[in-house]
Amino acid sequence: MGDVWTYCAIDSDTKLVPSYHVSSSRNHKETIAFITDVASRLKNRPLISSDGLRSYIEAVENAFGADVDYGMAIKQYGADSGQHHQERRYSAPGVTSIDRRVVAGRPESRNALL
Repeated sequence: MGDVWTYCAIDSDTKLVPSYHVSSSRNHKETIAFITDVASRLKNRPLISSDGLRSYIEAVENAFGADVDYGMAIKQYGADSGQHHQERRYSAPGVTSIDRRVVAGRPESRNALL
């Protein structure tokens, strides 16, 4: 009953999940809790790529300070065709463009999604 959000940190090379956070809302408080947990589990300077949720900016800055390479990939989606085929029932419409933004450090120099 209601919404459930899953925040998930995934290592792009190994596909290991060092942290995840399940919440009934996707807000500032939950984002900070998730990113703080991620930071507590990492030893080396991370490369972070997130969607455009603005709460990530402050959460990443608070948790990592200047010791992070961080960028956002903000996707724009096409219009839903209205056809509800079973295989697309829970899928978003196709991506029409991606706005890539450097937030901190140099994520573009580390082969990020940016």
